[in-house]
Amino acid sequence: MVNNKKDMNAVTWLIYCAVAAFIAVMTRNPLYLVILLLILWAVFKTFEGRSATDGIWSSFIRLGVGFMAISIVFNAMTAHYGRTVIFRIPVSFPVIGGSITAEAVAYGLAYGLVFISMVSVFAVFNTVIDLSSVLRLVPGFMRQSAILMSITFNFIPQTLYAATEIKEAQKMRGYTMKSSLRDIAGTASLFVPLIITGLEKSCTLAESMESRAYGSTAKATVIRRPLDWTLRDILTVASSLIFAMVFIYIKVSHPSVFAYSPYPQLAAPGFDPLTGMAFLLMLVPVVMSL
Repeated sequence: MVNNKKDMNAVTWLIYCAVAAFIAVMTRNPLYLVILLLILWAVFKTFEGRSATDGIWSSFIRLGVGFMAISIVFNAMTAHYGRTVIFRIPVSFPVIGGSITAEAVAYGLAYGLVFISMVSVFAVFNTVIDLSSVLRLVPGFMRQSAILMSITFNFIPQTLYAATEIKEAQKMRGYTMKSSLRDIAGTASLFVPLIITGLEKSCTLAESMESRAYGSTAKATVIRRPLDWTLRDILTVASSLIFAMVFIYIKVSHPSVFAYSPYPQLAAPGFDPLTGMAFLLMLVPVVMSL
């Protein structure tokens, strides 16, 4: 398999992920969010498998879907507003007592899609971008802050990767975690070594940063390599920026296109086919990798 991850430079992917995150945050219409999710999933599946932690992000996205389901249930059980009543819980029950409405479910779904979209952008970002190449782009006066940000971005994938290694080691020793509620206490066998591993890595990181004089006033020598701009880079950046401008124009001139509220009466969200087709501009990295 060709390593497509190296075919586009870090600036291209930064612009692409920034546009995708902006669209996800500014959109509440679930139909457009589903289109964005499908596009991000296509990009993720196209460029995954380039590092040891890539496969972890599939599990992380599934975990995000689980949290989205929890948010839907939570909103439905606590927001007793809307005209389409699914069923009623006796008001004697605190907090959850009242009408469970379809509007509350739809509202939780819409905001859950925003959450899972941001998780998907984060997964794509960590899959396609080598953080060391991003650090080379940062000006010298911001380098220390950039290092801290890179450590932060690496925290989740490295933790997930460590958890996978611990689970595999436990399986080799004949222990498998079950999904039943009776085995919840057994999760301590995963979290305890995970915490210990995290503390050990923190100490190692602190020692390595100190040995490299992190925080000193001495100027560090940074080797900056010129970026390679291929046709794929140019088309990806151009299509992403064009889509961002189209999105902003529609958002300003027709605010209701990307907005959605199921209250007070549940109704289907609006959808414009031409606007939906504009989202396909975000598929350029996938098309160019074929």
